[in-house]
Amino acid sequence: MPTSILMAVADANYRFTYVSVGEPGSVGDAATFARSSLAAELHAGRHLHRAGGFPHSKPPRSRFRPYLLGDAAFKAESFLLKLFTGSYNSNDPRRLFNLTHCRMRRCVENAFGHLKGAFRVLCKPCTQDPVFLMKVVRVCVALHNVRKLPDDPFQDSDFTQEERLAQIPSAGDNPDTSFSPSCVVVRNYLMDYLVKNR
Repeated sequence: MPTSILMAVADANYRFTYVSVGEPGSVGDAATFARSSLAAELHAGRHLHRAGGFPHSKPPRSRFRPYLLGDAAFKAESFLLKLFTGSYNSNDPRRLFNLTHCRMRRCVENAFGHLKGAFRVLCKPCTQDPVFLMKVVRVCVALHNVRKLPDDPFQDSDFTQEERLAQIPSAGDNPDTSFSPSCVVVRNYLMDYLVKNR
């Protein structure tokens, strides 16, 4: 049975801020992202808080700006941060960066877990028309996001405030300037920030 990729971006509150569904499973995560409207917006120089799929986000008022966190499948970009490769001793700032990166990526994994836990239809094989399946997934994501709204009576009560993660600082002083030309500069800036603000 053919599979379909659900590529999504989630925030620290387990809400999905961008969803792309319908690419064949054989395409892979990196190619799905490269073909997405989100990638097009980001490559055009628009910040995450202005890109398609983030209309509700307000521009940051400080030096903090959101970044995408990716695993090894993705290409490092100034807006998409990857882990440092290799092993590092406990005093190495790259180790701290990698640990923080992994903790933050867990929010995405948890968001998918909450989605599948609430909407078990997503865990079953679907023999329906692919267009109908895409609509079902989008409705499930929308309902999931409603459940995650603050002060929502349907929100899960077993998740604490400590599970929420802070935003990451930007490499520039002004959040309205264009992205840094180098993902290495951004990653190194964030690594230094983590070391100084332990």
